[in-house]
Amino acid sequence: MRTLILVLLPTLLFMLLFSGCHVAEPTWHARIEGDEFALLETDGLLSREADIAHTFERPLSREVAFEILLKTDVFARVIAGGPAIRVSSGDENFGVLAPSSQSVAFHVLREETDAREVFLDLLDRGTLAGQLYGLCGLYLVDREEFHARLPKYLSEQAPVYFANGCVHAILPVSQVVQNDSDDIVGGAIPEDLDEGPWGFGGE
Repeated sequence: MRTLILVLLPTLLFMLLFSGCHVAEPTWHARIEGDEFALLETDGLLSREADIAHTFERPLSREVAFEILLKTDVFARVIAGGPAIRVSSGDENFGVLAPSSQSVAFHVLREETDAREVFLDLLDRGTLAGQLYGLCGLYLVDREEFHARLPKYLSEQAPVYFANGCVHAILPVSQVVQNDSDDIVGGAIPEDLDEGPWGFGGE
């Protein structure tokens, strides 16, 4: 009996020490790779290099929404010169610009219960444009963390492709983050992304 106890003792001690330990499952967004741009079909505004007309199936899943913002190299506002859609009002039909895929993706992620963690992941792993969407998200869901992360972007001079309506330009990141009027720091861009024209097919 004593021999049996001595044989089993190491196993019992191991079980006692590690019974409460487990490896946490990766979050749903952490499983999405962002190593290289893989969105081969885009609406022409997800990447400056893309010219393939494509409309993502709506509503976007959270996984597709996250991949869009993780990999896009265009920081697009809600309306960014994308394809027009037809809207009926009474007996009249007219065209309006559809919301950019990026802004629709942002809206999807904003509605997630773990939005804060999702936006932090964009800041850590996204392209420069993706990081700016993460910063906008933090402005809305965690202002304290937003200000903690802000200094890096206030001094960032790397260029980012910026699209707002018919105005497209390559700007320093710092200029998108803070300028005299329409910027991220003052809340104009985050609030615009949060509100959005979702009545026009955004979801």
